Amino acid sequence: MKLTPEDITHQEFRRAMRGYSAEEVNAFLEVVAENYGELDRENKSLHQRIKQSSEDIEKLRQLVAEQEKTIREYKNDLLKVDRLMDAKIDSEVALQNAQTEASKILETARQKAADLENDLRYLKEQKSKTARQLKEYLLSQLAVLEIVDEKADDIAPTMPVTTVGTKAPESLTKKPSHSTEEIDINSIAVPKKTDTEQTQNEGIREFLSGIQIDDIPDELANAIESLNRSGEELEEKKKKVLDDLEKLNRNATSMFRKADLRAMLGDDASKKAEDIINEIHSELEKKKHKPE
Repeated sequence: MKLTPEDITHQEFRRAMRGYSAEEVNAFLEVVAENYGELDRENKSLHQRIKQSSEDIEKLRQLVAEQEKTIREYKNDLLKVDRLMDAKIDSEVALQNAQTEASKILETARQKAADLENDLRYLKEQKSKTARQLKEYLLSQLAVLEIVDEKADDIAPTMPVTTVGTKAPESLTKKPSHSTEEIDINSIAVPKKTDTEQTQNEGIREFLSGIQIDDIPDELANAIESLNRSGEELEEKKKKVLDDLEKLNRNATSMFRKADLRAMLGDDASKKAEDIINEIHSELEKKKHKPE
């Protein structure tokens, strides 16, 4: 049974003989009731304070939990930041390495481009040089043709020429003096067909021997390759050249026909060489139709 200060104050007792003094008992009950009331009030106050403290503790627990969660999030963020920093450092290193590698590649490319430009310039110079050499050689052959033709005209009344060679006889290459001494026909050596073939090949090889492998453009590659061939094909070509020369002009010596020069130069001959070939061919055609 729970007592209140009012219950203590209004508590009644039975009267008995030789009992306690009613006034003293009542006074004591009033004191007890008053003290009990204070204790009850304090108890209620303590209960209220405990309840409030419990609520505060719960709030603090929630706050601590939130703080712990925030701390964990901060730690995770710090880990992410560390990873990002590491990745940034790695990316900077990779970027630096890539830039260095790119610089090396660009430098190599520039060097290769410069080398290619130098090679192209060198090839152009060699092409021009080879074209000049070819032109000089063909012009020299044309000059030889003119000299031989003059000599052939001089000796035509006294010596019928029936064989064509690639090299004029020694007696024809000497310029005649003003002497009227008659030329001995028997002293003139007529070149044989085999000598003609040999002299023709030697003339081509002599021209090619002065040219380095790197100097030879594409248009002369076929000539070198054709000279290295052997067998029936080369023999048939030599025979055809000699037959064509004999048909072209029985008084002309030591000169290649247009078709023969084209075979030597290949199908991709340069324009200058083609012009020279046409010029030589024209001269040979003139000699072909020249009245005897």
